[in-house]
Amino acid sequence: MDELDCLADAYRARASASVKSKLDVLMKLERVRDARVVPFLLTVLKDRRENEQVRIYVVKHLRNGGGPHSNRSIPMSGVKRTRPLSGG
Repeated sequence: MDELDCLADAYRARASASVKSKLDVLMKLERVRDARVVPFLLTVLKDRRENEQVRIYVVKHLRNGGGPHSNRSIPMSGVKRTRPLSGG
């Protein structure tokens, strides 16, 4: 089990934990240089049950270039798909 797996497991184990606790794990995840970080963050972002502050943190991280440069197009396509449909 590598560092990303450990942090992802720690995050999932905190499903009902405080926002601060979840953000602590996500901040540690920022230091991990692994192509799987971006897909993990997109999973967090897409989870509508996730706290709004956590999802905003993920959007900001992805917007600011989180993850390897080769995956920069993936986050924006994921963000576009997670935007709520506007009512009319």
